[in-house]
Amino acid sequence: MDLLQSKKISDKIVTELQSIISSSKQVKQIPVKIDNKIRIADYLIEPYDGGYWIIDVKKDRCVKETWTKVAALAWVYSSINNRKEFMLTIKELDKEAEKNDMDSRFYKYTIEQTKDIVFKEATQYRLEIATAQSNAAKLRLQSIILQ
Repeated sequence: MDLLQSKKISDKIVTELQSIISSSKQVKQIPVKIDNKIRIADYLIEPYDGGYWIIDVKKDRCVKETWTKVAALAWVYSSINNRKEFMLTIKELDKEAEKNDMDSRFYKYTIEQTKDIVFKEATQYRLEIATAQSNAAKLRLQSIILQ
């Protein structure tokens, strides 16, 4: 079997898998990672420099922006399953993770730049708190996905 024939078989398999995914509602909800994008049902989660875009493929427009990937996944799953009661919580937890991630960046930079040992130690404590709070928000977002 030569390389060209192998490529044709691979393309055929991919086409068949895409048709199976698009025809089944249950299968459509399984996340499919294509390069650095995630496709779930009629939504595409695409990273950019400032977070993640959630694109409605049917409407061909961005419907939501999030800071974290887990918030984007939670929003898509909640949207697909009509769990609108979680939307505000997802937004709040994503903003909390964003704030604490930004604080962590600032604290890391401050620790690198400062010469004052006492100030460096105090900033290290703040960094640990911000990191813990960001991780807690992301874990709560994960629990929304799993509900």
